[in-house]
Amino acid sequence: MENEGQLIGYIQGNAGVVESEYRATVLKDRPRARRANTTKNAGNCVTVGNNSKACKDSKSDTWILE
Repeated sequence: MENEGQLIGYIQGNAGVVESEYRATVLKDRPRARRANTTKNAGNCVTVGNNSKACKDSKSDTWILE
């Protein structure tokens, strides 16, 4: 087809994206893994009495009795 000089397709001038910007966008849009609540509160718990424990919520500084 090159010899015939026919146009078989085209790309718009602004369709190209710089590789670094493309990669940054792809990585930014990737879903992130969420952390479990137990790992967050593991270091903030204390034993109360024989069978109970209290855990401190780090966001609101509230103690939760379990």
